Amino acid sequence: MCAACFLFGINEALYESLTVLPMLASALAVALYVVPYEAGVPLWSRTLAGATVFLTFVTLTPIGVTAADSDLSVGSAGVMSIMFAASMIPILAVAMNVFSTARSNWAAASSSPACTMVMIGTFMLVASAVGSLFVGSDAHSGGELIHMQGPMDTLFLWGAMGMIAMGGVMACFPAAANRSLHRDSSSRPVLWMFAGGATLAFLFSMSASMTTAAMVEAVTVNELDLLDMSATDDLTVLASIAFYAVTIASMMMMLNMIRGGFSGTPLA
Repeated sequence: MCAACFLFGINEALYESLTVLPMLASALAVALYVVPYEAGVPLWSRTLAGATVFLTFVTLTPIGVTAADSDLSVGSAGVMSIMFAASMIPILAVAMNVFSTARSNWAAASSSPACTMVMIGTFMLVASAVGSLFVGSDAHSGGELIHMQGPMDTLFLWGAMGMIAMGGVMACFPAAANRSLHRDSSSRPVLWMFAGGATLAFLFSMSASMTTAAMVEAVTVNELDLLDMSATDDLTVLASIAFYAVTIASMMMMLNMIRGGFSGTPLA
């Protein structure tokens, strides 16, 4: 990575990509563990899992990348775009591995809140990665999609990473504490509150960002006075309100874990 940094002059973009790498790699590992564990079947393809590990660390993820070097040559920008596109391979490989594994015993996988959360998080990860690919590649050209960076970060952090992390907690806490959660019945409401809140927060923030960009473009092109931005403010407020569902779901899960650690049913 340091060699690429020296050759292409993309220190800041590389730094942003490498900052996300530990979180991304951890989420992929959790997904590949939780789904076969909860479904009670072996991983669909260990070879594909090995390829995922290798490609995750030799490619550059565009997730979270906003920096762009104005002196970057066309060739170097092309190399960056290729590396960004190649990073989709391990993410798509994990999605294929996870869903194929779950399909082997769909009844058990779909009835497990932990497995369901991980599968939804994996789907959101693919969506955020594809969106970040366009935003990250555009950062080295015209920068016309830079306004989408915030919503993509929301989808990645709280949609993909949050869902996979919560699924990992649901699956791993009982084994680690040797006790069940305080109330297993609360796991399903946590799932839907977290998923719904993250999705709505992303959609409202994306609408606000697109509306702001369109209004700014109209003002710039037509040399108008600043337009009324109250619609954008309303969408931002709605995104904040939707995010409360994520916060409440996280608190519910935390209390469920704490109570389970003290008074949960001991596992055999």
